Amino acid sequence: MDKVVVNPRHKTSETKMDLANRLFFRLYQCANMLHKTGSRAVEEEGLTTQQWAILGALSREKTQGGMSIGDLARYLMVSRQNLSGLISRMERDGHVAVAPSGQDRRSRVVTMTESGRQVWQVLAHIAAARAPSVASGAYGRCSR
Repeated sequence: MDKVVVNPRHKTSETKMDLANRLFFRLYQCANMLHKTGSRAVEEEGLTTQQWAILGALSREKTQGGMSIGDLARYLMVSRQNLSGLISRMERDGHVAVAPSGQDRRSRVVTMTESGRQVWQVLAHIAAARAPSVASGAYGRCSR
């Protein structure tokens, strides 16, 4: 009977790939769980997670003067076309305002309105209240 010789480097490489695959899969599971939990929270306020992301981008201190649609699309990693529909609905609902840029009349700037800030604050309280249960659920589901 021939003895099979295993190259230790090959075994180490397989182990690293297996660990990387398992880690990526667990992160994917956790992201799905957080997305489901987040979706339920924002739906209570009549928003989608994409609209929540827009409020989040506009809530940052450095964006208090607003963001161009192009900058917002790049920041959120979405197409301008997708963003356009979301912004139109949010403007209709009073959460954002869109105005021509003072620097380039062809560009439009999106800012969060007072209504948008109020919704953002409500969502912050919901997130703070749910964080402990989400964290314990994520640990339990994602550590198996």
